[in-house]
Amino acid sequence: MQVRGLLCWHCDTWLEMCPHPSGCPWGDYLNHPPAAPLKLTYPK
Repeated sequence: MQVRGLLCWHCDTWLEMCPHPSGCPWGDYLNHPPAAPLKLTYPK
């Protein structure tokens, strides 16, 4: 699993519940995570 970025508690809680594929901040974040170019992964 790749690191997507850093979010506050509120945004992190609602991120996975966003019904919009795009056009809202959470959907846009999921489609284009800011940390994606770094290709960091969580330790196992």
